[in-house]
Amino acid sequence: MFPRTTICLAGLLLALFSGCGEVRLPKKNAGGKQPVAAELSIHTANAAEKMAAEGIILFKEYPPLPSPPGHGEYIQLLKERCKADYLLVKDTGLNEKDQEKLRLLVQNWNEIMNGELEKKFGPDMRAKLQKEGEDKWREASKKAPRKKSP
Repeated sequence: MFPRTTICLAGLLLALFSGCGEVRLPKKNAGGKQPVAAELSIHTANAAEKMAAEGIILFKEYPPLPSPPGHGEYIQLLKERCKADYLLVKDTGLNEKDQEKLRLLVQNWNEIMNGELEKKFGPDMRAKLQKEGEDKWREASKKAPRKKSP
C-alpha cells in the first residue's frame, strides 16, 4: 500500500495541476463570473495549509528560472533534512495574464510552505540550506577536472 502522505500529495497535485503539467485555472466562480485573483489565492492557501497540516512541505517554482550555483544541491538538502519536496510548475500555453496569476499563486503557496518549514526547523532554514548547497557546489567544482584549451 502507498503511505497516506503519498496518496494525499498525489490527489492534491492531480487537483491543482491536472492535464499533464497544464495548469487549469477555474473558468467561473459560483456567480458565473471569471474568478478574481483573491478567490484563486484563497483556494491555493487552503490547499497549501491542508498539506502543511498533514506534514507535507512542497515548494514550487514558477516561472522556471535559470538555476543559481548550488541550486540542485540545495534541493537535495531540502529533501534530506526537511523531508520537503520541490516542484517545477510548467504551463502549457497560458496567456500573460494567466501566467501572472499563476506566478502569484505559486508565491502565495511558497509563503505558506516557508512558514511551515520555519515552524518545524527554525527561522532562515531555507537560507541556511541554500548557502550550504552553494558551498557544496563550489567545493565540487574545485575538485572537478578542467578541460584544457587547445
